Amino acid sequence: MTKNSDKSLDLGRLTGDERDYGHVVRSCKRGGGRPPPLLPEQFAERLEEKRFTNGKDDKPLVAGLYKQAFEEEFGKAEKLSYWDLGWGDAEAIQLSKLLASGATPKLKTLYLNRNPIGDEGVKALAVAIAGGAAPALEVRAKHPPSFAFT
Repeated sequence: MTKNSDKSLDLGRLTGDERDYGHVVRSCKRGGGRPPPLLPEQFAERLEEKRFTNGKDDKPLVAGLYKQAFEEEFGKAEKLSYWDLGWGDAEAIQLSKLLASGATPKLKTLYLNRNPIGDEGVKALAVAIAGGAAPALEVRAKHPPSFAFT
């Protein structure tokens, strides 16, 4: 949920042409694949669509564990780095919901560099931040199209 974008890689995207770690990271995360984190309520809704192969109804347990991990991880997160993941407006809007939920009270830095986020996504993020989400976050844009919030 809160791991830096270069710490969660899809090794199935390797081409064999990678020369170093930087090339591996770029190959394994380009084109998206890693969605923005879901709020616990959203996770529970999606979980209802799933079926466990062991025949048990462990959905309440799994939803509870997700909620606990979500609250713990985002509650202590001071930096979120979701750069170069191919996120557009839909993903930025989802992230704005997470911020608006109050889940990130200690967040100081939010990296969204090199994502093709358009006007709607930027607007959703701006509304969430202006509304008091992530109160420790300072907005500083060196290069506005890169969306580096710190």
